[in-house]
Amino acid sequence: MPELDHFRDFRRGVALLALILFATYLVPIGYLLWTAVSGEVDSPSDTVGVVRFVVVGLALTGAAVTGLGVLRAADVTRSRRLGRFTGLWLLTAAALLVVTGVIGDRLA
Repeated sequence: MPELDHFRDFRRGVALLALILFATYLVPIGYLLWTAVSGEVDSPSDTVGVVRFVVVGLALTGAAVTGLGVLRAADVTRSRRLGRFTGLWLLTAAALLVVTGVIGDRLA
């Protein structure tokens, strides 16, 4: 008899949220990296903005990768484990967004 999994849809929803957030972060990350590489960064707050988007983007990348694992998981145990990691990555991204925002406000 298959194991009942009441949170399967919730984990799939969180995984899709992680993928959507990652996709919406690709364009700003590309623009900010281009700005940093081209030397158009004028002030420390611009540098903080670049660092902020890159750091949060890395956390969202981790969430998206584990989210894909949740969507592709063959069994409930693997889906649960990857779902926990996806949630932790999203919490990390939110915390980094707040922390880098506070640091950016202090530098401005």
